[in-house]
Amino acid sequence: MATRGGHLPDPPWSAELLAQLHADNLDGDASAALWAHVHDDPEAASVIHALDRVSAQLGELADQPDACAPIPPDVLAVVESAIAAEGAPRAARFQPTRRWAYAGAAIAAAAAVVGVLAFTGIRSAPPNAPVQAQATPGHSADTLVDLGSRLRPDAVTALVGRHDLPGRLRDPDELAACLTANEVSGTVLGAAPVQFDGQQATALLVPGPRPPQITAIVVGPACAAGEPDTLARADIG
Repeated sequence: MATRGGHLPDPPWSAELLAQLHADNLDGDASAALWAHVHDDPEAASVIHALDRVSAQLGELADQPDACAPIPPDVLAVVESAIAAEGAPRAARFQPTRRWAYAGAAIAAAAAVVGVLAFTGIRSAPPNAPVQAQATPGHSADTLVDLGSRLRPDAVTALVGRHDLPGRLRDPDELAACLTANEVSGTVLGAAPVQFDGQQATALLVPGPRPPQITAIVVGPACAAGEPDTLARADIG
């Protein structure tokens, strides 16, 4: 399948490429060729659906009174890291239009911004507490998501933007202690009560080691300072 801009790469397609496709930033022929196949690939489709949700949430937040509030430093760091990573040299058979060279990484990092544009809890949270967005409308903290026995990319990306922290993890200090015990930190991009391998647990999503990766951890009820209680962990993307 050749396009005017080169050859379409074989799946799996990168999050950056899918973000640029979603934002209509690709060459017309390349865009048409890729759209013809992404929905046949479960992982690609899950990324597109996640971007749909991010776009919808950003649209809803645009009219919020504090939509122009300063971005918290750790969120800004995620965005800047993603843009810097996009600018690094890399081998690729498919080149997007140069005008949009940085757009993909910025969009992929937008999930980090969605949770912090319209909530007020961050203003009063302790300085070292992780950023935590308000609960997403339409989701209950008592609703368990069945993840099965492994962390599938489609299941993980479906939790981006959801912030249903159960029990004591709603306390910023308790959440920070749990994340520290698991040696992760930063903005919570998604959180939900889940069923994992037959156990009730909590899934937590934070920025991954290589933007725009997401690190997903599943923790048991004992997660606290000095006790990670980790049931599963994976870097997605």
